[in-house]
Amino acid sequence: MLRIIVAHSENVDTACTLEDLLSQCRHQLDGQTPGAAILFSALQINESELLSGLYEAFPDMSLIGCTTDGELSSQGGFKEDSVSLTLFVSDTITFSAGLGREISKGHEKACQQALSQAGFVQGGETKLCITTPESTTTSGQQLLEALKKSLGNTIPVAGGVSADYWQFKGTRQYCGTEVVSDALPVLLFSGPIIASFGVASGWKPVGEPGIVTRSTGNLVHEINGEPAINYYQRFLGKHAQPTGDRPLAFLGDDDEVVGLRAPAGSVDNNGGVPFFADVPQGSRIQLTVANRDDIIDGSRTSIQNALANYPEGMRPDAGLFFSCSGRKYILGSRVSEEESIIREELPGIPFTGFYGYGEIGQTVGDAQGARFHNETFVSVLIGSENTPSAAHTPIPRPQAKSQTVPTYEELKQQNAILQARLSRSEIHRKLLEETKDQTDILSLVSGCLKNDCL
Repeated sequence: MLRIIVAHSENVDTACTLEDLLSQCRHQLDGQTPGAAILFSALQINESELLSGLYEAFPDMSLIGCTTDGELSSQGGFKEDSVSLTLFVSDTITFSAGLGREISKGHEKACQQALSQAGFVQGGETKLCITTPESTTTSGQQLLEALKKSLGNTIPVAGGVSADYWQFKGTRQYCGTEVVSDALPVLLFSGPIIASFGVASGWKPVGEPGIVTRSTGNLVHEINGEPAINYYQRFLGKHAQPTGDRPLAFLGDDDEVVGLRAPAGSVDNNGGVPFFADVPQGSRIQLTVANRDDIIDGSRTSIQNALANYPEGMRPDAGLFFSCSGRKYILGSRVSEEESIIREELPGIPFTGFYGYGEIGQTVGDAQGARFHNETFVSVLIGSENTPSAAHTPIPRPQAKSQTVPTYEELKQQNAILQARLSRSEIHRKLLEETKDQTDILSLVSGCLKNDCL
C-alpha cells in the first residue's frame, strides 16, 4: 500500500503556514503515520521554524526539499510564494533521507555522505532516488554523474535543482529539520515500489546538427571548429544572440533529442556561449525552436510517456513533476496550463512538483540513465506493486475562499504576498525589456538589409 497526502498553503507567515499545512494533512491522514515527506517552499518563510513544527507533529518521517521558482500540486494548483508538503504513507515501502554537504568542494564525497546517512547499501532493496540539490554553486551535470556512480548506475534518479525566483543569489535545501545551502538531499524509496518516467520539452530541432569541438564546463568555445556564436548566427542571422528560448538539443545515436541546454544569454569576447549546465566536448547538438503551444504539448507528451511506461493493469498512486523556471518564464500567463494537463491526464491521482533551475530524469532505453536537463518537463509516476488498476475520482480544483471581511492579520498576509509578486514582476519586466531590445535590433537590421542601407 502507498498513500500520498498533499497539502498546499499560500501564506507568508510561518506560523499560519504550519497551522494550515498540518490541518490539511491531518484531515487526509485518517490517523496514519507518514514515513516520508517532500517540502517545496517560497523564499520568505522561516524554514527552520516550519520544519521544527512539522517534525513535532510527524517525528518519524524522512524529509527533503528545497526553495523553488513556483510550486504546483493537486491540492493547490499552480502557486508562487507558497509552500507545498507531500507526505508518503506505506506499510510495505520504506523511506530514508540523507544529506551531502559542501557539494562545491567535492561531488563524490557529498554523494557518499548523503547515501551513507540514508543507509544505502549496494545490492539492497532501493528502487528510486529523488533529489533536490543546490543549483548555483556547482555543476548539476557533474553532481548527477557522481550520484549515479555512487548508486551503482542501476537505480533511477529523478528530481530538480533548487531555485530562488531568478535572483541567482543562492538557494536552500532541506533534510530533516536542517536548512542548508550548497547541499545534496536525497530521498530513497525501497521495497515493492513501481516508478515510471517521462521526459519531454516541446522544442523541435531546426537547421543542421553540429559538433561541440571545444568546451569547458558550461562554456562552449567552438562548434564545428568555429566560435560557438557563429553556429547560432548561421541559422538565425548575423545579429542573432543565444537566448533561452532557443536551446541546443543533445542528439542521440539516431539523431533523436535526448536533452536540452539553455544558453545564459551572453557571448564572451571570443564568441563563446555559456549555458546553464555543462555541454561536454564532442557532443552532437542542434538548434531548437518552440512556441508556447509546443511547450505545452511537451508537458502532455512527458506525462503520456510516463503513463505508457507504467505496468499494464496497474495504476500509479501519485505523480511527481519537475519543470523548468525557463519554461515558466516563456509560458508566462499560460504556465498554469501545465498543472491543468496533469489533471486531465491523471484524473484522481494526487501530485506535487516545482519549477527549478534544472531537471533530472530518464527515458526508457537510454543507456546513460538519468540526464540533467534544461527547459524540460520531467514526469515521475509512482505506486505500489500491489495496487491494481481502478477507476479514479477526479480531484476537484482548489476553490477560492468565500468572501468574508478579512482580519488585520489576513490583510497583512495579502499585502506581503502582493509585494512579493510585484518584486518578481519587476524582474520579469526587465527580462522582457531585454528580449524586446534584441528583437528591435534584429528587426531594424533586417529592414536595413532589405533596403540596402547597411
